Amino acid sequence: MTSKKNNIKEMIKDIKQNMPKFSGTETEIQKQVAMYIYLYLGKRKVFDERYFLGNQKYKELMHKKNKKLNIEEISERKRIVCFTLSKLYRYILAEFGIEAENGGVITNDNHICTVIKFSNKTSIIADLQRDLFNIQTHSNTEHFGKDKDYELVVGDYLEDEEIYNLHKKCGYVSSKEDYMDCKIENFKNRVK
Repeated sequence: MTSKKNNIKEMIKDIKQNMPKFSGTETEIQKQVAMYIYLYLGKRKVFDERYFLGNQKYKELMHKKNKKLNIEEISERKRIVCFTLSKLYRYILAEFGIEAENGGVITNDNHICTVIKFSNKTSIIADLQRDLFNIQTHSNTEHFGKDKDYELVVGDYLEDEEIYNLHKKCGYVSSKEDYMDCKIENFKNRVK
């Protein structure tokens, strides 16, 4: 049975209804929208640990199976792998007029991330699978415009302050102290 919350049309409707009104240049707005969707999906999807823990034959089988899934099937799944997560993210970005493609093998395990192309001809690498834990623990993201070491693609690099400002505009944090990793660090310092 399909949950309405996970239906792709309902998901996009929910994003449109709850997304803050962004302002700035076309590229700035595109970055804000891309970050908002990144955080939205990061809160709702989890990595399928069976894929991570499986042997090579299992990984190959799962990769082939996941490649055949259509966007509706992908949106309905809670557990997801890098390829299907990138496909879902790219589909939703396209609904908001943002161009994106698959890219980046960072190891020899066929890992896929998303390359987002902005209207000013810049691009960034967004690796949502690697940021799921950070988003779900309300920590600072580490893989949206931050990764430089991908073999197949080269993206622009976003500075920490720009990421923080994107988080703030998306309503993810209101100050740097809102990040869970910051709270933990502050607590450790107080304990010392």
